[in-house]
Amino acid sequence: MAKKDEQKNDQAAAESSRREAAADGGDLGQAEVQANMDEATEQGFIGVEADPTPNENYTVEGVVAGKPTPETDEKAAAAADARSQDLGRDRIAE
Repeated sequence: MAKKDEQKNDQAAAESSRREAAADGGDLGQAEVQANMDEATEQGFIGVEADPTPNENYTVEGVVAGKPTPETDEKAAAAADARSQDLGRDRIAE
């Protein structure tokens, strides 16, 4: 029972601290989260683009015109694979 009371007290203290920070003009990280969401919204997805193929190549018009995609062209597949490998190395280096 004492452990539950301790957890409730910890939660109440944390909430109180958050409210005080917000009252003092702190944004509790909302600005950073909003900036990340704005970037994702503008980009159209969350994360990094691994496939350098233009989106138009995947449309009916692009396919009918014979525009290359990694699924239909060896050079496009090699470019997408190289991009994926580069992203993996970049993440390891971080």
